[in-house]
Amino acid sequence: MLGLHPFTIVIFLTTAFWLWMMVDCILNKSLRDTEKVLWFLLIFFTQIAGAIIYFIIGRTKRNIVH
Repeated sequence: MLGLHPFTIVIFLTTAFWLWMMVDCILNKSLRDTEKVLWFLLIFFTQIAGAIIYFIIGRTKRNIVH
């Protein structure tokens, strides 16, 4: 591999997941504006914990079939 320490790879993947959840939160059309702001703040200030919570709870609204 490129001589990267395994911990560096974990940090990179964690950061990518965190950013993905922030962007997903903003672009999620099934959330109201106030919900978007609250989810974004939760993800931003709690970092990976908030991203995981959003992934489990917040994204499920997107998958509901009407």
